[in-house]
Amino acid sequence: GPCTRYNAWFRTVSTGLFFRRTLFERIGAFDETLGVGPGVSLASHDTDLVLRAVHAGLRVEYLTDPAVGHPQVVAGTDAASVRKLRAYAVGAGRLMRDHGMPLWWVGAAVALPAARALVSGAAQDRDASRVHWAEASGRFAGWLGEGGGQPTWLSRFVDSSSARRDPR
Repeated sequence: GPCTRYNAWFRTVSTGLFFRRTLFERIGAFDETLGVGPGVSLASHDTDLVLRAVHAGLRVEYLTDPAVGHPQVVAGTDAASVRKLRAYAVGAGRLMRDHGMPLWWVGAAVALPAARALVSGAAQDRDASRVHWAEASGRFAGWLGEGGGQPTWLSRFVDSSSARRDPR
């Protein structure tokens, strides 16, 4: 089906993206300040590309077949995995801000993993709680300004200089 500004968040994974060159000629290449790699510890470069294409009025569709396999990006609960998950969440938060996602969307994207963290904590599952909190706090920090990108209206009221540290 067609990708929209809302379902692209759930339908996009870089290992399964295939585009014609004309798309890149129209909207530009991947944003090199997003993604994973040397000097970059954020993610969401793939979703950004799809969102820019949708915003430009291009037709982007997702297919459920054929399946493209890829190992889970963050599978553990060790400190390194939690740091990586938070960095990915910062990228998602930044993307929500840069693409002007509505506050209800951002609120849900932060509140759901925060609620999971609280439930896990109440169940005394510290590892799960830490993972969910890293996701919630990373998304909020990215939306506030960690990771660069466009400033939010809220950044006028929040000193985000401490949030602009390299998340690695």
